Formats: sequence, C-alpha cells, structure tokens
Amino acid sequence: MAKKEIELTLIVEIDDNGDLFAKTQVNFDSKSLKTITEKAFVIYLKEILSQHAQPIVASALALAELREKLSLYEHELDD
Repeated sequence: MAKKEIELTLIVEIDDNGDLFAKTQVNFDSKSLKTITEKAFVIYLKEILSQHAQPIVASALALAELREKLSLYEHELDD
C-alpha cells in the first residue's frame, strides 16, 4: 500500500477590528488518489473542515479569554 499524505491547514486571519476569520486548505497529491473512496474522502474532508473552521477558531478564542479572566481573578485573590 502506497503512502498518501494529506496536509490540513487552518489559517486564521485577524482584521483591523480584532475579529478572527478562519480559512482552510487541504493539500494532497491528486495523482496518488486512485479509488473513488479516496477521492470522496478528500472531498468530504474539505467540506467538514470548511464547515467547522470558524467554530474551532471561536472556541479557541473563548477559551483563551476565559483563561485570561481566570488568571486576573487568581491575581485578585492573591492580593
């Protein structure tokens, strides 16, 4: 069985207002995909990634903000 590599990239752009926008990129060697299943896999992978990129970025931002708030709260407790 030949090795097949698929590279998934999540690109986060930050605009001047600080808003985050997600883009996805799926890179692969199309010549290495032989079967319909392999080709369909890549199509669905691209679709799923594009649908979930923005929620992933929003979740990561929310967790980072929560961690910052918790850190500030812990410092207040230390005082």
